Amino acid sequence: MKNLYACTLLVMSVTVACGDGPSLKEARQRWLHGNYEEARSLYEVLVKDANQRAPATVGLSRTLQSQGDYDKALEVVDVALGDHPASADLHAGRAEILYLRGRWTDALGAAEKALALKAGHFLGRWIRGQVARDRADFKRADVEFRWFVRTYTERSDKDDDIKDPQELLLVGLAGAENARWHNLSDQFRIILNDVYGDALKNDKDFWPAEYQAGMLLLEKYNRGEALDAFDKALVINPNAAEALVGKGIAALQKYEVKDAERFAERALAINPNLPEALRLRADVEFRWFVRTYTERSDKDDDIKDHQELLLVGLAGAENARWHNRKSAASLRPLRSISRRRSSYAPCCRGPTTASASSTCAWDERKKPWTSSRRPSRPTNSTSVSPTA
Repeated sequence: MKNLYACTLLVMSVTVACGDGPSLKEARQRWLHGNYEEARSLYEVLVKDANQRAPATVGLSRTLQSQGDYDKALEVVDVALGDHPASADLHAGRAEILYLRGRWTDALGAAEKALALKAGHFLGRWIRGQVARDRADFKRADVEFRWFVRTYTERSDKDDDIKDPQELLLVGLAGAENARWHNLSDQFRIILNDVYGDALKNDKDFWPAEYQAGMLLLEKYNRGEALDAFDKALVINPNAAEALVGKGIAALQKYEVKDAERFAERALAINPNLPEALRLRADVEFRWFVRTYTERSDKDDDIKDHQELLLVGLAGAENARWHNRKSAASLRPLRSISRRRSSYAPCCRGPTTASASSTCAWDERKKPWTSSRRPSRPTNSTSVSPTA
C-alpha cells in the first residue's frame, strides 16, 4: 500500500511538471466528499507549484483539520507563510486553526494581519468577531457580525451577489448571531433559504451548508428537517464528523442516549479532536446522571449520599445550561440539593446554583420553527443510523 501511495505521488508529480496534473478544484472535491487522504495527496503535489502554493496549502490544512491533526495543519500554513507572507488567505487560515485551539490572542493577531492585507477578508472578519464574542466584548462582536449582513445586502443591491460557498457560509453564521442578538426572527428563514440555499446552488457538494442548516433547524425545534439536512450532508460526505454530531445531538434531545453515544464515537473515529464531538460525549455522560437520578426516584430508591447528590446536581446544571431545559428531569436534582442545602454547605456555594436557576428560567414551551425548506441535493437514501 505504501509503495502504491508513493507511486501515485510520483506519477502526479510528473504530470504536474508536464502541465497536466491535478487541479485545485479536483482536490477540493475529494475533500468535500470525505476522501481526505486522496485530497491530501493531491494538495501535496499542488503545493510544489509556486503559483498555487497558497491556495493549495489552505486546502491541505483543511484536510488535516478534518481528521483532527490541528498541529500539522498549523505547521503547513506556517511553512507556506515563510514563502508567501503577503497571503491574506494563509494568515486567515492560520487564525482559524489558532482559534480552534483556544489561542485567542494569537488568532486575533493572525486575523488582523489578514485584514491588513485585505480589509474585506471574510474569514479574517469572522475570526475577529468570534474572539470578541468569546471575550464578552459584545459591542465589538456586534460590529463584526453586522458587517457580514451589510456586505451581503449591499452587494446584492449592486447585482454583485456573493458566489463563494465558503463566504456565504460565514455570512449565514454571522447573520444568525446578529439575528439572535437583535431578535430578528425573520432573518433565520433568509439565512436558511437564501444564504445556505445559494451556497448549495453554487456548489452542490458543499455539505457544510447542509450541516449548518440542520443546526439552525435543530436550534429552532424543527428536529425532522434538521435530521433531513444532516442526512443530506452525509450523502455528500459520509465522513462529515460534524453532521454525525448533529444527529447525535438530535438523538440526545429525545433521550436516545445510546444512539447519541454511538454517533459521538463515530464522529471521534473520524476526527478525535473535534470539539463538538467531545462536547457531545460529555453531554452523554451528564445525561447519565439525570437519567439515573430519575430512574432511581421512580423506583423509590432515592439517592441519599450527599456527595452523589452534589455530582448529580452539577451534571444536571450542565445539562440544563446546554439545552435551556426547564423539564422536570433537569430540575429534580437541583431541587433535591436545594432541600438539603442546610445539611451540606458545598451544594450552595459558588455560582453554579444561581447560574442553573437563571438558565432554567428560559421558556422552552416553543413550537417547532418551520420553514419553506429550500430545494437541495436530492437523496433516496434512508436516514443514517448510529451504527452505519
